[in-house]
Amino acid sequence: MTQGGRASKRLKVKESNEDDPFVILHGVVERHREHVTENWEALDFSAYVNLVTTPSSCSSKGLSELSSQEVKVLLSFFVAAFRSLEDEHVRGSLLKLVSLPLFASLSEERRRRELNESLKLKKYWNKLLKREKKEKVPLREKPEATFFPKLHEYFVTLLIQSEEEKSDEVEEEDRRKNIIDLFLQFVIEILGQLPTRRFVRTFLSHQGFVTRCRRAKKTLSDSKLLPLVEDLMNFEVDDHDGSAVSDEDMLAQHYEVVQKLQRMVFRDLPKLQPFALANCKKASDEAFLRTQLSKLDTEELRIFVTETCCFLDPSSDLAEERECLEQVVVDCLRRPTPRAKYLEMLPMYPTEDVLFDEEAIPESSQWSGRGRGRARGSEQSSQSASASASASFTTGLPRMNLQFLTMRDYLMRNFKLLQLEATYEIREDIMDVLPRMGAHLDGDDQVKFSGWARMASRMHLFSVVNVGPANLGEEKPSHVHAEVQIDLAHYRRQDIRNEWDAIKQHDVLFLVAMKPTGYGDAINGSSDDDASGWHGMTNVRGCEVIEIRDEKGKPLSHFKFEESYTQPNGTKRTLLVAMDPTQYHQDTLSSSSSQHVHSSFNLLVRRGAKESNFKAVLESIRDLAKEDVSLPPWLQDVFLGYGDPAMSHFTSMPDEQHLEVDFRDTFLDAEHLKTSFPGWNIDFAGGGDLQSPFFKAKFSEPLVRKESEGSTSAIIATSPGSMVVEPYEGLGSETKRNAVKFTEVQASAILSGMQKGLTMIVGPPGTGKTDVATQILELLYHNHPNQRILLITHSNQALNDLFMKIMNKNVPARYLLRLGMGEQELETDLEFSRLGRVNAMLDRRLRLLSEVERISRSLDMSDDYASTCETCSHFWLLHIKSRWEHFLGGCKESSESPALVSEKFPFKSYFENESQTLFPSANSNEENMRIAQDCFHRLEVLFSEIEECRPFELLHRQSDRLNYLMTKQAKIVAMTCTYAAMKRSDFIKLGLQFDSIVMEESAQVLDIEALIPMQLQKDIDGQARLKRVVLIGDHNQLPPVVKNMTLRQTSNLEQSLFTRLIRLGTPYIELNAQGRSRPSIAGLYNWKYNNLGNLSGVNESEFLLANAGFKFDYQFIDVGDYNGQGENAPTPHFIQNLGEAEYAVTLYQHMRLLGYPASKITILTTYNGQKALLKDVVERRCAYYPLFGRPAKIETVDRFQGQQNDFVILSLVRTKAVGHIRDARRLVVALSRARLGLFVMGRKQLFASCLELKPTFDKLLARPTELHVIQDEVHPTERKMGSKCKGVAISMEDLTRSVVEKVQQWEKSKS
Repeated sequence: MTQGGRASKRLKVKESNEDDPFVILHGVVERHREHVTENWEALDFSAYVNLVTTPSSCSSKGLSELSSQEVKVLLSFFVAAFRSLEDEHVRGSLLKLVSLPLFASLSEERRRRELNESLKLKKYWNKLLKREKKEKVPLREKPEATFFPKLHEYFVTLLIQSEEEKSDEVEEEDRRKNIIDLFLQFVIEILGQLPTRRFVRTFLSHQGFVTRCRRAKKTLSDSKLLPLVEDLMNFEVDDHDGSAVSDEDMLAQHYEVVQKLQRMVFRDLPKLQPFALANCKKASDEAFLRTQLSKLDTEELRIFVTETCCFLDPSSDLAEERECLEQVVVDCLRRPTPRAKYLEMLPMYPTEDVLFDEEAIPESSQWSGRGRGRARGSEQSSQSASASASASFTTGLPRMNLQFLTMRDYLMRNFKLLQLEATYEIREDIMDVLPRMGAHLDGDDQVKFSGWARMASRMHLFSVVNVGPANLGEEKPSHVHAEVQIDLAHYRRQDIRNEWDAIKQHDVLFLVAMKPTGYGDAINGSSDDDASGWHGMTNVRGCEVIEIRDEKGKPLSHFKFEESYTQPNGTKRTLLVAMDPTQYHQDTLSSSSSQHVHSSFNLLVRRGAKESNFKAVLESIRDLAKEDVSLPPWLQDVFLGYGDPAMSHFTSMPDEQHLEVDFRDTFLDAEHLKTSFPGWNIDFAGGGDLQSPFFKAKFSEPLVRKESEGSTSAIIATSPGSMVVEPYEGLGSETKRNAVKFTEVQASAILSGMQKGLTMIVGPPGTGKTDVATQILELLYHNHPNQRILLITHSNQALNDLFMKIMNKNVPARYLLRLGMGEQELETDLEFSRLGRVNAMLDRRLRLLSEVERISRSLDMSDDYASTCETCSHFWLLHIKSRWEHFLGGCKESSESPALVSEKFPFKSYFENESQTLFPSANSNEENMRIAQDCFHRLEVLFSEIEECRPFELLHRQSDRLNYLMTKQAKIVAMTCTYAAMKRSDFIKLGLQFDSIVMEESAQVLDIEALIPMQLQKDIDGQARLKRVVLIGDHNQLPPVVKNMTLRQTSNLEQSLFTRLIRLGTPYIELNAQGRSRPSIAGLYNWKYNNLGNLSGVNESEFLLANAGFKFDYQFIDVGDYNGQGENAPTPHFIQNLGEAEYAVTLYQHMRLLGYPASKITILTTYNGQKALLKDVVERRCAYYPLFGRPAKIETVDRFQGQQNDFVILSLVRTKAVGHIRDARRLVVALSRARLGLFVMGRKQLFASCLELKPTFDKLLARPTELHVIQDEVHPTERKMGSKCKGVAISMEDLTRSVVEKVQQWEKSKS
């Protein structure tokens, strides 16, 4: 929450100053655009509603009297407000404006028909009428009934003026169009949410809204918003109960409307008998309808449309025009188009038409219009950015809301936005390659290339080799295969050739057709009037790699799955690629262009392996759209944003709770357990050792939430109850012990993660969320041994860190599987890939069989029972288990003698090979029996493991073994969300099944990428198998990476499922104690969290010692202009600050001279341009000096999320505007990376005035803004934190001179 929003005094509209309300509203709009949290409670919505509903309001102005700019601000405000319905104050103030009182604006007959369809609505309407009589205020005059109709009336007036008047002022026309677009966006926001669409949709339908907009050809002919409005008006959702309507049901509803109208016509309008007797399909045909309607005169048609059908409000001006009346009937009877195959009809890869449509993909760092080249200078870019910032919300793009109408609505929005994001990135990559290639024409008008690019190769031949026949019911080919020939000889460097040879199956390449206009060797981009495209590019098509062959036609080794690498023959390569059948079909429909397109490709462009992942995600969304996406009942409504969010938490499902929980080694001792459950009545039973770290708990009654926590959006805790705890010893000496002393909140999170339902854990920096996740995984494995767990993260690094911790827990390695390329980076000698695990199982089989052979020899058995796993199972039943049962029977007959167990134990010979004193003579009978039982348990484990190896013995094909391991053997399967999307179809085919999902970094995962892992298995008998979902993340740190600014800000694509659920009010647990940073450093960002405290560890050892040579552990250093200059941008968006770069490196050098290790120092910045500059300065001043060397890392804040170091030097770069550090989430990441020392460099005057960051900078600026050093003190020091010391202020210029002098002295001593 911003400081500007913390004011307790409500912001009223003042009569004394007309501008006040609009200044306030403008601030709200701007903060909303920048995703800054708004304090909605400080706003008096009634005053702003009055600006619309009454001609005389607090500002003495009605809606018609406001200026265009004021109306734009007002509409933008309501758009922002309706996007924030998760706020209780907003919801209470706005939902009533789009509720049942809107029916007062319907005609009496239309209202009667609507109310008759729902008895509940009719009941509520009668209550409104009774209240109207009591209050003596007509319902039609109340704000609830007039707010939206007044806005609609203003829109209609403006639209008519825009269509009829011929204004010579372009600015006036633009202002009108902006307001019209804003209203359309306002309508889209309302129609896109179930709580707001129901009554507004009925009102708009009765007003002929879509028909009116369609006939406004001058104003809305090219509007990108109108199709969205039409789509939402006819969306397949039941407005009454919110359930999704299938394509079949939509058609059935349409037929019902047509048939009902036909019966009415048959009874009352003999002129239209052909319509009444026609079949439904023909009755919906536009030409047939218009022919029939032409039989009616204008008055008859008006009565038919407005009174008989009630399609249109009789008072509407549209009712006076015959053409409009006919169009209303046509629109209302138009046959719905099935949407099930809509996504299948869309091409997967962008073409040249989409790549250069800046309206479809706005904002680019390199592109400013087709055929115009790169953005021309930072000044123009700045102006463009300013214009973009001041633009309204009207982009015509879908938006990721908090709520979605149906799952199909959710999938369609994600598909469109992710496709645009991928297209934007592809455009950037192609734009980077083309100017490097230097395409030109030679004397024979043949295309030649004078340059080269690492990511592009000249194409020598392209040919379509196989076009598969269309599948049943489809027109497009089933597949299209083509061959592409390239020659790598023009690459002199072998590493680049190796990169091309390393292209894998399923990588995405782009076929580019170049037709430049220039001659000679010079690079000649196309001019503004040249239609051929940028730098001569005319066509682009995507394709997917199937295989690569060398000069001799042999597939490269990694396509043959060879374990050893074989050098390819020659430099020529033939790539077999799969083209998009949908795009190929569209190309062939235009026969004139098809042959030209496929014969003109002469350049092949590749991208990085990660950049090809977009296709897998889009294909997964497309597949899901064809399926009936099913989530567990406790998650379905919450996921779409409806119902009570708390219903997904285990405390709302008392009958589904697991009341018996084996906590194992979660608690260090009994006292730790007691402190983790304060207020609980804990009864220790079973006679076990209370110092044992293993505990089983049985709760006496279902767990409930604390009533004092209030609303569902609060941080949850479990209400104290009673439990019976049984301590026990771990099995065997090899059992690993947990060493983390979990806090009360961490223990609560672990308990919640083991229960059924949705568990959300917010982990602020350094609060041990990885330890919590690891413990949850271990306990799920042991408490539910027959269930399988899916472990998902965003990055390979986080997945490997978590996987390494699981390896060190009590989970056998044979049950762990790591999928994806990141497995190779695991710091272990064991292999956890599918192949590595299969080989490990086969090796283990041999070792286990040798053990069985040893047992057989110890029992003097002559038969070969250790030849196979099957014979071992016979051996177990016939000779091991039978002997054990005979032994137990003998011991029962005479249980007094201690020697009896030692004499009769049948496997003594086998175990005495390991220990000569299996049964010590001093042991009692009970102690000897315990040893015997432990030995037999080891035998049970041995033969159970042999049984697990048996399928690998029976399966002879390696692929079958790999699939069995993944779908049956592994209990914890780990992968990234990207890998889950890439392999979803394979998982579905193989029948992968799992019961739990644990997702780390879930706040950094795109919304759709969090859904896909939940859909990697098929339902069982129509029921979702998924039992629990554990989401772990931090919505107060950086969101998922979205490169396109418009998609990130306006379309809200950066919203993660984790953040969305928290905004909706889903219960979550917030870890409340950090152990990474000094308490003073943590105090810079803990204001973003709820009572974030510190673990005891941050008040011990190294945290008690001061930073040698520095008075303060953190400090803000004010950096002025350097050589008269602050920030600058050599290229657009590549922002640098030379002064901060030089001073940051100077401070690093000073720390190195004091004795600080380079590995303990990291330099961070907020911009890539500054990162590049810092690296240049370090290379020049430090890299080749043994005194300094390079720091551990020079990185951007965004890339350093999830990492830490002891000392951090942070450069904020900006001097003209705060920039994206204004997002408090980025600030939290920046400040929370340092453990012991933090130095922030920036412009004091700029950042001190930023309200969003005020809590942090109040603390930073409370200390001197000039570096304070302790002279003659070196690292390490024994000085304690807080001890009195005299610091000396030193300017960065003086520090630089000091460093230079010391370097010169060192050089002299060396010489």
